[in-house]
Amino acid sequence: MAPASTRGLTTAVSAVTVIALFFAYSRSATQAAKRDAVRHRVADGGQISWRNENQRRHGLLSRPESPNALGALFTSSKQDEKIEAQTSKTTEEETLQAAKGRVRRWKDEETERTGKGQA
Repeated sequence: MAPASTRGLTTAVSAVTVIALFFAYSRSATQAAKRDAVRHRVADGGQISWRNENQRRHGLLSRPESPNALGALFTSSKQDEKIEAQTSKTTEEETLQAAKGRVRRWKDEETERTGKGQA
């Protein structure tokens, strides 16, 4: 059996290194984008406003407070998940409340129109 060439070994090691670097970069970039989206959503009152975002990018509106960039790399993803859960929970609750209000209004209108339910 012939010994493995150093060129083949170097190629394999460099391929694994590139894959690991790409994975680490893509993971950290995705987390940073999610953090920025949450921060902008909170600054806009619960939903991203594209008009406000456009004004921020052109310097007409101040940017949301950003934490230390190096410190943001070391924040746990659990904190991000808690923030996302809180914002999605409030959005779901608001949607549910709005739907309940629509159903109540519809029932009231139906009762007034048919005259049923009046004693």
